[in-house]
Amino acid sequence: MSTELKQLLYHQICADFEKAIHDVEENLPRYRELLLKIHEGGSWSVTVTVQGEDVANATLKEFHLLENAQIVEGRFKFTHRNIAKIFTLAEQGRKLVDKIRTEGMEQNPQEI
Repeated sequence: MSTELKQLLYHQICADFEKAIHDVEENLPRYRELLLKIHEGGSWSVTVTVQGEDVANATLKEFHLLENAQIVEGRFKFTHRNIAKIFTLAEQGRKLVDKIRTEGMEQNPQEI
């Protein structure tokens, strides 16, 4: 019984991992876009709650992955009624943006 349970759980973990890999590959242009926007604007604000109600925000999930990878740093901003999370580039994120911009100049010098 324990071996069967272990195998079922391992199978689910593998399926979740494969889905996560697929999601990253599919959304890579979006991650690049977010990093470049943070670089241009200095930070990016994502609303977490409005008047105490959670806000369903897909961008927050994207930033969670970038934050866990130590590419961005997030800090909470509290107002009277709302909570937002402000993201800035971490050191590793700044290095990645430099590489992304260099790649972009090599591929499309007129666009950058």
